[in-house]
Amino acid sequence: MTRETVVDKANRLLTAGAVWIETVAHDLVRARVTGDHDTYVVTRDHRGWRCSCPARRGHCAHLTAVRLVCEEGPANHPGAMPHAIYSATA
Repeated sequence: MTRETVVDKANRLLTAGAVWIETVAHDLVRARVTGDHDTYVVTRDHRGWRCSCPARRGHCAHLTAVRLVCEEGPANHPGAMPHAIYSATA
């Protein structure tokens, strides 16, 4: 069986509606992502991107899913769109 890539898992989370973008304002982002085992908080501020999940190497699927919405726009990821609150471009 082939292991799911980070990007594939991020897209699966987006399609499943597991990504809740709470805030996007200037350089600040806060989101909740319901993963396979728990709900994690993804943030971006002046220190960079972070996820509260235990995966500490590189960018996890939770962080990747939130970045996809922020970088490509919520219209390209309708699973996250109902939860998105945008006050400014990220």
